[in-house]
Amino acid sequence: MILTEHFLHCPINLFENIVCAVAVFFITYLVYTVGGIGAGDVKLLFSLGLLLGGEIKQVFVFSMIAAGIIGAVEVALKKSVVVNSDFGFKVHRIHFAYAILTGLIISIIF
Repeated sequence: MILTEHFLHCPINLFENIVCAVAVFFITYLVYTVGGIGAGDVKLLFSLGLLLGGEIKQVFVFSMIAAGIIGAVEVALKKSVVVNSDFGFKVHRIHFAYAILTGLIISIIF
């Protein structure tokens, strides 16, 4: 629904898309510097921000919820990878791209 509305009926607001993409980039870059996600996830959300503009907020929120659920399941099943962060604490790594895809699909449905 978001993609069809965005690309078929609405002209692309380039300034809004760039502002939203940069905002998502800085938020996810902060998480990357702590060691929570990889650089590819930051770039993926930035490119989605360029495409979706203001709709990236909804995708971002659903992605964070999905990441929390995926992370909790992986920790409970002891399938997550534990690494040491630069700040001296242990971090459970998950594949955040799965959560981004899940958030995108949920936002398309709703």
